[in-house]
Amino acid sequence: MGLPSSPRLPGVVILRAEATGPEYARWKREIKSAFTAKGTWGYCDGSIKMPMPGAGPNFFSPVSQPDMQNTLLEDRRAWVKKDREVKLDIFLSVSDDIKIEVFEVGPPLPPSAMTAKEMLEALDEHYSGFKFEDYHHVFCHFLNLHIDQYTNIAEFNAEFQATLDDLLDHGYPLSNMQACSAYFSKLRCTQNPWVATQIKAWDDRQDEPELAKLMATSPPWSIIRPLTMSTKASSHNLVPASIPEEPLLDTPPHSDEEYSPSEHSVSTVSSSKPSHSRDASSSTQGSQEITIHAS
Repeated sequence: MGLPSSPRLPGVVILRAEATGPEYARWKREIKSAFTAKGTWGYCDGSIKMPMPGAGPNFFSPVSQPDMQNTLLEDRRAWVKKDREVKLDIFLSVSDDIKIEVFEVGPPLPPSAMTAKEMLEALDEHYSGFKFEDYHHVFCHFLNLHIDQYTNIAEFNAEFQATLDDLLDHGYPLSNMQACSAYFSKLRCTQNPWVATQIKAWDDRQDEPELAKLMATSPPWSIIRPLTMSTKASSHNLVPASIPEEPLLDTPPHSDEEYSPSEHSVSTVSSSKPSHSRDASSSTQGSQEITIHAS
């Protein structure tokens, strides 16, 4: 069952009290997108400020104009009304536990003593904090992302972008140029003529390319697929059928049950296949064991 959605902001899920920092960052990006579409994000970041009175009477205009005062009052009332609507949008997009713990009020109305900007600042402070281990797992997943793990370019592009969003949610995103360079690398830049052409053309570009446009113009799968197949075939051909065992002076000989060349060959082939970060530790351990036996 999916998470409940906000009743006032389409596409925004209810923020849970036990959400992590990256999950909160993702939720905040969702509400920013929703408020931007409504034209009310300025009430959240402070760019739309409450109208304030100008300078007082001076020598040249000793008396303020009544019309100006009336207009100011109307503008302030309109601002307060709009800010109250944004506050309610935020308030109904978080769980009841957050309403009580962070805003110190229960449903159904948001806190009257806070503005929409102050409500988001309170949430920012509540969910602040960085865990390097969590970021490390996401970054390792990005490093281990291989195009030959997917059946088409659309699936790979979706996972590539989702991983970049995860890095953004952890607070340390890749720059646009770094992401573009990594994308070229994932498309096998040393074998793909399309990548070689793009890299050469970028030397003469005056503006910085955008990753979204690059992914939209990526070559079709019919060009990329043969590259992945040839890479797999070459990796298998480079592995010998067996590796001769050299006798050591101070090491007793291994029995056939403990070690066999065929098992070593199979393990070496499997360790050459790409894997996600969750499989990296086991693959590394297996390759270390093989090295010990073969030495």
